Amino acid sequence: MRSNSRRRSAPTVYVAIYLWFGAAFAAFSIVSSIYRAVEGGLSPLQLVLVGTVLETSVFLAEVPTGIVADVYSRRLSVVIGYLMLGAGFVLEGAFAHVETILIAQVVWGVGYTFTSGAQDAWLADEVGEAEAAPVYLKAARAAQLGTLVGVAAGVGLATQSLAWPLVAGGLGMIALGVFLALVMPETGFRPTPREDRTTFGHMAHTFVQGTRAIRARPALITLMAIGLVYGLWSEGFDRLWEVHLLRNFDVPQPFGIDQLTWFGIISVAGMVLSMAALSLLSRRRDKANIPKTIRLLFLSDVGLLVSLVVLAAAGSFAIAVAAVLSLRLFRSMNGPLSMSWVNRGIDSSVRATVLSMRSQMDSLGQLLGGPAIGLVASAISLRAGIGAAAVALAPVLLLVLVAVRQEQAAAERAKRLTP
Repeated sequence: MRSNSRRRSAPTVYVAIYLWFGAAFAAFSIVSSIYRAVEGGLSPLQLVLVGTVLETSVFLAEVPTGIVADVYSRRLSVVIGYLMLGAGFVLEGAFAHVETILIAQVVWGVGYTFTSGAQDAWLADEVGEAEAAPVYLKAARAAQLGTLVGVAAGVGLATQSLAWPLVAGGLGMIALGVFLALVMPETGFRPTPREDRTTFGHMAHTFVQGTRAIRARPALITLMAIGLVYGLWSEGFDRLWEVHLLRNFDVPQPFGIDQLTWFGIISVAGMVLSMAALSLLSRRRDKANIPKTIRLLFLSDVGLLVSLVVLAAAGSFAIAVAAVLSLRLFRSMNGPLSMSWVNRGIDSSVRATVLSMRSQMDSLGQLLGGPAIGLVASAISLRAGIGAAAVALAPVLLLVLVAVRQEQAAAERAKRLTP
């Protein structure tokens, strides 16, 4: 009875993770760029370097930490991850120097990789793949709600000190790690027996098995390429959109609203729209219907591409803000939809490794795409940089169609082999 009770609690804990994380991360991120420029005195090149160091850390640590989750414990991996995330946030907020800010990126970047893949694989192990799909959507909605709280708290704290939101977000992450250490169940995962743990030898074996799992399902290879494309466009957009709004448009200031408050308003509005869209998705009765999930994913990718083009060409602040909000909306839909598709049919023993490999492809895309798009923005214009992000995203539409064909071909082969 106790085991069944803990098993039923897994979705609740998973949703709580996203709610808590959304609040803590939003408090940190709402002013982090401004903090680095104002308090840390970072130059534009150093600001780009911050992102490069972060993504390099994620890229290098993604697969090893995913293997740890498969070999030892999903729960342990997640707890370590949130403790490291919190430590990195607090370090950055406590010391506004280039060196400590860069070190902080390494700490929380590696911490993130302990959570990515592991917590999604953990949920699938606890409740099953089909039952996990609607929980992914519910958790995404919870993250939006948490972000609303975090944005309000971050803006409020920033009026006292730009460092306070970073430290508060870090302490929130550390508290989340402690909370999960106390309440997070792990009944569906069977770690490698102690006598069979050959550390690096077993980790290498798990990595090979994960690679074989990807090669055995051709669509997964294409989905890895889709993860790469998502990374190519997203880093450039994330680094440029705020500067684009500030430099290319006259930001209105009704009732004395300052620029920081405007970005808070944009974040809140984006969260509200995203929550509405995710609410509609979660009400679908065919949540485990992969063909319909893929169609929705394709439409969200089209929406992302159109929104980027509109943002690059926008002639007014209002149109630019509308494009940013549209991007936020489609991006929030994209995550749970793609996770439901990728997670289907992966063996539990290598699930975290495969999901981590996909996250690593996203990080590789950001490493390649971010500097390239930044170079375009510096050499030509910010509008050209946003346009370059749209060009980088465009191949995803073709890749989704290719993956659909591969899934259909695999299904047909399976039917022919079934007696």
